[in-house]
Amino acid sequence: MVGSNELLGNWDPKRGMGMRWSEGDVWVADFEVPPGPHLEMEYKYVVRNADGGVSHWKPGSNFSFSLSSVAPLVLARGGPRGAQLGGVAVRDAWDGARRDVSVEFAEDSGLSEEERREQDAFRESLSAALEELSGHITQAEQLSRRIKDPASPHLLEADRMVAAATRKAVAFAQALNASISWSALSEQA
Repeated sequence: MVGSNELLGNWDPKRGMGMRWSEGDVWVADFEVPPGPHLEMEYKYVVRNADGGVSHWKPGSNFSFSLSSVAPLVLARGGPRGAQLGGVAVRDAWDGARRDVSVEFAEDSGLSEEERREQDAFRESLSAALEELSGHITQAEQLSRRIKDPASPHLLEADRMVAAATRKAVAFAQALNASISWSALSEQA
């Protein structure tokens, strides 16, 4: 895996992130990034020869990832019970046909059982909404590669679906953020 930052080798395949094979013919790379919502990167998968040279670059455009678009508003650190992002898992298909994004949150030990259930429900809804959004973005990107007319009804409908899925994800993120803020205010009172 090679990409646009130092961690991924600044597009130098010899300095990229090694991946390991796992069950189900899935290649995996785990790495930590500095905390905060500002992670943005472009990346691509490459297959290297035994001598380190590149045998194949993933065809098509680069993948991109922005943490701020995946977990909007959830990284608030305003109170002692602010949500902490535990991790993000991104799964891409080599051919770009599929992308799955899941968001995990660190445990928050000071919550009541009712607050924990409420926030877990918001988190599950947010994760589902983000997965739906990712699917609509992938479909819109695939359509835009095939259809060159920006006024095409198919492209306009795909854009509408992306916008609706974005609004839904932001609404769940805002609800989670409000729940976290309310919990923090309740504790301070």
